[in-house]
Amino acid sequence: MGTLETEQWVLMAVLMISSLLNIAYLIPIPFHAFFSGDSTPYSRAGIKEAPLASLIALSITAVGCLVLFVYPQPLYELARAILAA
Repeated sequence: MGTLETEQWVLMAVLMISSLLNIAYLIPIPFHAFFSGDSTPYSRAGIKEAPLASLIALSITAVGCLVLFVYPQPLYELARAILAA
């Protein structure tokens, strides 16, 4: 929207082309994940649970995200103090 307001047409075109390329590069990932069926080498029979270390790391990250969602003020105040120094 900023490029439209400032009439920077070249930058707007570059951003739009970049967005379209990102879509083209990333769309095969969910397509293969959800629509490929069992004909792929990664059929359901070959899928195993992730290692315990990976599950612990993901769990800590998820809990941290939930805590920051509910209590963002301490992190906000820390960032504010660091930027003010």
